[in-house]
Amino acid sequence: AGCYEVKLIVGRGVQYDTISYSCAIKVPRILNLKGPNPDSVEVYYNYWEYGVEVDSFWPIYKTHLSIDGKVDNYLIGQYILKYSFYYIISGDLFIIDSIERIVYVVDKTPPSISLNGYGLMQIDIFCTFTDPGVTISENYWGLPEIKIHKIGSVDSSKFGFDTLYYWAEDGSGTLS
Repeated sequence: AGCYEVKLIVGRGVQYDTISYSCAIKVPRILNLKGPNPDSVEVYYNYWEYGVEVDSFWPIYKTHLSIDGKVDNYLIGQYILKYSFYYIISGDLFIIDSIERIVYVVDKTPPSISLNGYGLMQIDIFCTFTDPGVTISENYWGLPEIKIHKIGSVDSSKFGFDTLYYWAEDGSGTLS
């Protein structure tokens, strides 16, 4: 927990005479994040913020804690939540400490892939094989962002077994 500098300036004016007092003090960090930073949440899942711990040496009745920012759990990306701890003196607001948490909304769910037709197919020698392909479903990305990969081919000019392998990759790079 590092320290930072807070400058307190107190002033009082009496007609033409002004008395000023200024000093710098070291204040320990007031806010400490609970939980991980950065944090992540799967797209479409609710994000539960861990919150912050506030040092107790400040009188609670004159202090306030605010949080700015929000996490859109329907949109992949980086979000910043900022906590600010402030003190109010005579209606003026003084920020004592602030801290930020980075939250990533991510897609870790791979696309779902299923074979069209049967997993084991038989064709006659010298006949044309028509690949029935695969069907893809995805939780976040649209079909234009899904890459379908295929390895293998069918050679109907000879007896034997040929194998075709399929997998899909979504826009987040997760593989099925």
